[in-house]
Amino acid sequence: MSKLLIKQISILSGIFGALFGVLSLIPVIRNIAFLAVILFIAPIIIIYFKKFNILQEVSSQWGMIIGTISGIISIIAFMLSFTPLDLLLSLFIKDGYIAWIASFIKNAGFFNYIMILFFLCILNGITNAFSGLTTAYVYDFLKNVKE
Repeated sequence: MSKLLIKQISILSGIFGALFGVLSLIPVIRNIAFLAVILFIAPIIIIYFKKFNILQEVSSQWGMIIGTISGIISIIAFMLSFTPLDLLLSLFIKDGYIAWIASFIKNAGFFNYIMILFFLCILNGITNAFSGLTTAYVYDFLKNVKE
């Protein structure tokens, strides 16, 4: 795996993670955006790379590697974009649904927030590795059906 490909995966997953982090500030879209970060970042990136021929061959190993890298980077970007904006909104809106991170950091502390981010990185890496593996398997299956 080349360094350029890892940089492209990291940048693209960071952009998608930050985009979904900003979108999750909207209460109606919050759960859907978080579910998209947890499950669908790796398939989006694999399909994008395959469409523009950045990735010629998609094997199950590549799908898992891309899924793990994109899962970890996307949840970090998600939380780095969502947390400050949520803290900013908590100054103006005192609703508990909007300001849950602000109240969590005030009550539990910043160290606990970092620990939750660490475990979310592990969870997101595993789930996106599985969804990347599934996407690579579907590509391989469709390639065998065409032949």
